[in-house]
Amino acid sequence: MKSLQVKVPGKLLLAGEYAILEPGALGLVLAVDRYFYARLAPLSADVEAACLVVSEQYPGVSFAPASLATLAWESAPEPLHFAAAACQWVMHYLKDSVSADVLAQGFKLSLNAQLQVDAVKLGLGSSAACCVAVVSALLHHYLPHRAFESLRPVVFKLAYLAHYAVQGSGSGADIAGCVYGSVTGYQRPDLDRLPFEMLERMSPEHMPNWPFLGLSKISWPSSWTLYFGWTAQAADSKVLIADFKAWQAEAPDATQDFLFQMQMAVMALQETLKAQDLPAFVRQLRAQRRLLLQLNEGMVYPPETPTLKRLADIAESLGGAGKFSGAGGGDCGFAWVPDHAQASLLSAWQAAEIVPLNLRLDTQGVRVCAEINS
Repeated sequence: MKSLQVKVPGKLLLAGEYAILEPGALGLVLAVDRYFYARLAPLSADVEAACLVVSEQYPGVSFAPASLATLAWESAPEPLHFAAAACQWVMHYLKDSVSADVLAQGFKLSLNAQLQVDAVKLGLGSSAACCVAVVSALLHHYLPHRAFESLRPVVFKLAYLAHYAVQGSGSGADIAGCVYGSVTGYQRPDLDRLPFEMLERMSPEHMPNWPFLGLSKISWPSSWTLYFGWTAQAADSKVLIADFKAWQAEAPDATQDFLFQMQMAVMALQETLKAQDLPAFVRQLRAQRRLLLQLNEGMVYPPETPTLKRLADIAESLGGAGKFSGAGGGDCGFAWVPDHAQASLLSAWQAAEIVPLNLRLDTQGVRVCAEINS
């Protein structure tokens, strides 16, 4: 068995917050150069299990199921639920195309994330990156003759299903960013239109098309620089999504208007990227933020917190634009300002207790970064 390592970039949502929860909706996703790593190696002979999953972030916690064929993610320790679900979906995908003897060969998966600071998550999609990392490592291991690039659509779908199984909500945009890199235009699929038995039949021979799913790469202008700031406050995306859904049920007209306006704004922002029109891009970023402020009026937990408000206000005061990314409620935001204002932005952020993050865009997405004979 060869040992291998994959690396998966973190992600941020450039545009389309909350609207991306609707099937067919468009969002724009960024991938950044903070990484989640998964290393796959032979299983030690003294381990009596089908596989062993460990994480540097959770020392003393491990998952060692007796069988891969009957693996169930719910039986794993909670910190390893996403990794176990990813293993489960890969085994389901491969069960009819890879021999039982090959699947029975034990392996050790060692996970390591750079997507947190002192055990506080940055909001860069660590759970999505975990699913993508585990799926990618296992597919590359069990399908060594398949070019990894050709496996990306499979990685996306299996990681999406694993992530959704555990979290029970989410758009899949973070999965898309982790798989494909910056900038990804992503349309959320509608799996309710896909009979469950078709999902059950997912295999190399039968990979159904997903209704509404759209994935496309958009070039980022090399002369444009985004700056990223962290609030040092972890957000609970699941709670915020549930809050939005409750508002949607209580005020369908207001939320429908928000969703429509957001989709128009995302498409307009996408066009500014394609045209490399920086002044229009800045205007559209500001428009995105103004739309998102509607959520503060309707939701119980305001997505734009006081710290995230300062992040955006400071950028605008310097002739730029900024906004929170993803569900808000903490985590990260980003901004663009003119080059001459960079130092002022970063110092003002620090004075406002916003931690500047030294991040650059990652254009490659998930990749195998090491493979050695063991």
